[in-house]
Amino acid sequence: MIKKRNYNNRFSNSVDIKDRIFSIITYLTMGTFGFIWLIISHVRGTNISNYLRFNITQSIFISVALYLLNIILSFLVGLIEFIIKIIDIIPFIGNFIAGFLNIIMSFTLNFGIFNYSIFELLFIVLNFYFIFMSVVGKYPELPYVSDKIVRRMI
Repeated sequence: MIKKRNYNNRFSNSVDIKDRIFSIITYLTMGTFGFIWLIISHVRGTNISNYLRFNITQSIFISVALYLLNIILSFLVGLIEFIIKIIDIIPFIGNFIAGFLNIIMSFTLNFGIFNYSIFELLFIVLNFYFIFMSVVGKYPELPYVSDKIVRRMI
């Protein structure tokens, strides 16, 4: 039986409105505001609540993961385009395979909704979820990431 972790009971249940607003701004700026706030609070010697530290760390981690995913995808797109040019030389089968690879690339990389890739749309949906949970004052749980962040905080 898998035990579901509940981070909301692990820390204090009352979340200050300031921490909620800072968490929302952190998610909207992809962790930039939170990173600057961490530096400012460290220089001033003030403490940051566990709730805000959790949200800042999670937003920075998700943003870095999206950035690395975009780098990997751009490399793969270049590789697939190179393969398509090579395969396109073969008369009939090459055109078929190249067309199939073009369809797959256009579906996954330019999904058709404002020309975002599937991964970028997933990031936008996750961001809306994180912002909503910050407004409510609860810890947004992302299975693997939240576990690692909580272990680092305790």
